[in-house]
Amino acid sequence: MISGAIDGFACLNGRYALSGWAYELRDGERFPVDAFEVQGVEAAEIARHIRSDVHATIDFGFRIFFDEEAAALSIAFGTAKAVATGVAGATDLPVWDKLVAQVIAVVIGNRSADFDPQQRARLIGTLLDPARSVAHTVDREIVALPVEVGTLAFDHSTVVGRDGYLFLDGGSNNLGRLYRMTDCSDLANAWDDLIDRRSKTLQSMGCRYLQCIVPEKQSILGRLHPDTMAGATPLLEAINKAHAWDAFYLDVYRLFDDLYRQRGLSPFRKVDTHLNFFGVEAMANAILRWAKPGADPIGRPVLEPRLSPGDLGNKFAIGEIVETVEHPLPESWPFAQQHTTLINAHTPEDGHTGTIRHWTNEQSPSDQKIMIFGNSIFERGEGSLTLSWWMARMFRETIFVWSSSIDLDLIEKIGPDLVICQTVERFIGTVPGR
Repeated sequence: MISGAIDGFACLNGRYALSGWAYELRDGERFPVDAFEVQGVEAAEIARHIRSDVHATIDFGFRIFFDEEAAALSIAFGTAKAVATGVAGATDLPVWDKLVAQVIAVVIGNRSADFDPQQRARLIGTLLDPARSVAHTVDREIVALPVEVGTLAFDHSTVVGRDGYLFLDGGSNNLGRLYRMTDCSDLANAWDDLIDRRSKTLQSMGCRYLQCIVPEKQSILGRLHPDTMAGATPLLEAINKAHAWDAFYLDVYRLFDDLYRQRGLSPFRKVDTHLNFFGVEAMANAILRWAKPGADPIGRPVLEPRLSPGDLGNKFAIGEIVETVEHPLPESWPFAQQHTTLINAHTPEDGHTGTIRHWTNEQSPSDQKIMIFGNSIFERGEGSLTLSWWMARMFRETIFVWSSSIDLDLIEKIGPDLVICQTVERFIGTVPGR
């Protein structure tokens, strides 16, 4: 299998260059592809180079040079294509959704003499950043403040990355330690035993089981971290590799890595540790495909940008750093208009663990009953950027329990068809009891 994408466009020394990366996956290992070629238009040169965000030493990167602007644009806009060939065959390389923004910026920059400065500014603003015209939804004055990459919060829990992303580095789970861990074999074996034990136990109870471990932001967006990180923690890599072929394991790292590398869509919010719409959508569709093979993907709504604070935005000072977050417009989305009924809600007096939400939905695309043991990625279902909100609309009956362990007595009492266990990469340094 070949993975790759075209994710860069530039004008270099009078020539136009498209850039990207590709590798062939064989027996779980990455290898350089045998060849690159362009179909439908003539390229002046194809050169390989190292892409440190994919691999530190191997030439997984490439640049395709064109003498004519129109030739480069024909690939960027899909009338021609770049093809990577490996041992197993050839694959057309997809173009990042956000590459169009780079193309527009370069093309307009090359034609700056054709516009006066005000015209150029209006044109770029109209094409690239419609969110600028959105009214503030935060009832405070917002300012743009240049901040140096690598700036740390006072408690060293959070660091400023590139492109306005904030990353959790410390905190109570000592996340940085997981990335520096050199020997994780004991923890990896304990996780393997737990996952296999869950699978066998739930199968004996007549339930289908799915295990999900959501990666950290820097595991997917490592090139935006101040330390230019590459990949998941060694522990998550070991767990993912051990269960790569298990039908009861959803490799969320691979799901998000493909979303970002092949389509240019980040699954994470900028000033928050949680998922944005694209991350939640990707996980929800993956869960639906697992629960109901052959089901159609959930249709995408119109998205509206809103200014929103996040759980990392208040780590630096009094007040908050905010970001523009895409939210679906319910009136544009039949999926959101389904009638769900909350039939049971338990909220513990202290903390989140033990929270329960139980919904029914007569309009759901699946008539199955699903039970989830998870955390704030699923949440209480109060908004469309949490997975419980989606589950309550996908399944006839949905029960969410905020817990790192599974409750076998509760499973036996409720009798779900499906059971999901979900955690987050920063929590895997501790293995649940069951």
